Amino acid sequence: MRKTVVSVVVGVLVVAMSSPALAGGTFSGATSHASATVTFQDAVFDGPDCVDVPFEMTFAKTPTEADNIAVSVQIEAVQQGSNEPRTGTAYNGGYDKASGTERGTLYICPGAFPDSAGPIGVTGTLTTTYYVNDSEQTAALQPAGQLTLVKNPTTMSTPKVVRASSWSSDARTISGKVTAATRTRGTVGAGGTIQVAVKYPGSKKWVGGVTAYPDSFGNWTTTVDKAPKGSQLRVTLVECGWCTDAQKVVKVTR
Repeated sequence: MRKTVVSVVVGVLVVAMSSPALAGGTFSGATSHASATVTFQDAVFDGPDCVDVPFEMTFAKTPTEADNIAVSVQIEAVQQGSNEPRTGTAYNGGYDKASGTERGTLYICPGAFPDSAGPIGVTGTLTTTYYVNDSEQTAALQPAGQLTLVKNPTTMSTPKVVRASSWSSDARTISGKVTAATRTRGTVGAGGTIQVAVKYPGSKKWVGGVTAYPDSFGNWTTTVDKAPKGSQLRVTLVECGWCTDAQKVVKVTR
């Protein structure tokens, strides 16, 4: 059966704002044997792969005892209520320099921190080991900070709407494309979930429940069983993890 193209009026495009400037955070702590300041960066995604988030530990041992002191810091990124923190460690052993900088990383994967779970808290602990008597001291790094996920910006094409080949004259097939601009790979298909909601003529309420999933190139399609003339269709990309949310609204005009 030949499909009839349904004309639409494009609504407002809503795309998450461009990535914030890199910020990260800094916190410090001390024991009786050493002090340390830790600086961490934001998690910057480059497509769907996991990333190493770098951090640095700048430390200073008690100068006269430097050979007998080991210094390490562990930082932890976790959302409230989660039992899966991401941790990283930086270390400097005894018989090494009395002061300096060591580096570590946090391994962060897309989807590890869902937006709906709230901010990502970052805490840290300084541990010093004194080899003379094999004793350890710990100190919390202060103040606690937050990890920012810098996602690739998403572009959503205007959804195409046609009459579906079904028993219902109100059914509509909707299709489109979502892509993300990466730092080194160019423009690639976005991930996540497409959610389609309908607002019927005369109603102020959106009715949802229809979903689709972009392929590797970002193409997607789905069918709404009831979208008569005058309805509005709200198409939203969510849960990409490494790319920003995006949204468009179209209106069925015939």
